[in-house]
Amino acid sequence: MRYIFFLNYFIPACLLLWLALGGGIGAWAEPASLQDFFGGMPQLDGSVNVRNPVADVAEAERGVSVADRSKPEYDPTPIPLGSFVLFPSFALGEQFDDNIYATPHHPQGDFISLAHPALNLYSNWGRHALAVTSFADMGFYADHSGENYQNGVLDIQGRYDLAAQSWLNAGAGYQHITIPRSSPDAVAGASGKSAFDVYQTNLGFYRGLGRLQLGLQGSLRDLGFDAAGSLPQSARDRNEWEGALHLGYELSANVTPFVEVVGNAKDYTQNNTRSSTGSETRLGTQVDFSGVTIGKAYVSALYQDYAHLGQTEVRPAYGVEVLSNVTPLTSLRFNAARQLVETDVAGASAVVADTIRLQATHELRRNLLLNAWVGTGWEDFVGAIGRQDNLYDAGAGMRYFFNRHCYGDATYHYSARESSAPGNGYRDDVVLVSLGIRE
Repeated sequence: MRYIFFLNYFIPACLLLWLALGGGIGAWAEPASLQDFFGGMPQLDGSVNVRNPVADVAEAERGVSVADRSKPEYDPTPIPLGSFVLFPSFALGEQFDDNIYATPHHPQGDFISLAHPALNLYSNWGRHALAVTSFADMGFYADHSGENYQNGVLDIQGRYDLAAQSWLNAGAGYQHITIPRSSPDAVAGASGKSAFDVYQTNLGFYRGLGRLQLGLQGSLRDLGFDAAGSLPQSARDRNEWEGALHLGYELSANVTPFVEVVGNAKDYTQNNTRSSTGSETRLGTQVDFSGVTIGKAYVSALYQDYAHLGQTEVRPAYGVEVLSNVTPLTSLRFNAARQLVETDVAGASAVVADTIRLQATHELRRNLLLNAWVGTGWEDFVGAIGRQDNLYDAGAGMRYFFNRHCYGDATYHYSARESSAPGNGYRDDVVLVSLGIRE
């Protein structure tokens, strides 16, 4: 049945979209220097951190890894639409997951047919900018159809140029995200996967005054959770506000120290005992050594007040992001961070999550990219629960460009969780092959 479904539906859909639309690029996620080999990294709450394309207008090739570097003979050709350019694409693949329920014992495996259409529109104006990013991520299980998922993202961002080094930016977006079974916040025993919707808006201002940099950003996210099978999840619904002030000073062309102050408020609409307010103060620096090695590092203090629970969390934190093009054909990327993350695990008010990841990308041939990564992490569940988890992550992959219209991916991904709470650990192996088409 899996192969009949694949032949009858996915391949014709792929061909129709190719003929009607062509191809394009997938989702914008982090800045190019921080972007994963095959796309953007999800945030720890499961939502997608969509990059703001209209803010990335200067020195597009500076500090870019070999995975994201321009390749004129293989880059997609945009479709001109007046003063806009359109990048459509469609990818489909087949994946085998040997532990689809992320259980510690008696794992069950299944084949999953994947589809990933994307349609991205960007302005090509001389001043100001507008971008629309949209994509879907769908999975269809061969033997466990109750695990099927359909995720989607629509994001609109605009920038209004006030003067040189001065602009306003604003945006709005929607996401529908399925919570993976491997997440501690997945609903145990539910007949289907948990999912939630995110409506978000953002507004910002940037001003460069000689060597001084001033940035203001504000955002609002409205999260609404769907029922997991017959189990209602509305107690998890919440609004999240965040505001940030950034002050930087360019000591030299290579070094820019900065101070950031971030405030937040999290309001649970039907369960206000979990509502909280907090802040983070960061002191750090950005470095750029001729675009060969770029990075950012900071230390900070995290503060979160759970007034209704009578708990206050104060933790030291840190963040490191480094990209180094160690040779013209090889890039290394290192990320490490500590964050305070919302959780719905009973008995815990939040999770203090530490993550470390090292990734290498090598251009073996002009049309063949190799990628490998290894990572680890620790999660401390704050509260009376006393739970601590260790996370492990590793994998390797390749991307082969047949031409500018077609590419193929193959990846292997290993992940594992060790938990002090019985029954919450797992090991998982995932193998994926996929084909992408674009204009």
